[in-house]
Amino acid sequence: MISALGEARRAEEQAEELIRELLAYGREFVQPRPYTLGDLGSVWIVDRSLSMRGAW
Repeated sequence: MISALGEARRAEEQAEELIRELLAYGREFVQPRPYTLGDLGSVWIVDRSLSMRGAW
């Protein structure tokens, strides 16, 4: 159990790092115009909310 929780935490940290990279990419390099923080944030909040509800 402890080992599985540790692995899950590491996976979560890796996912959070990827999300930060994707958000930065979306803000800088997407054409024809970059996404706004509002656009990106609204998707992230809804997605995270749904995944957290599924865990309980």
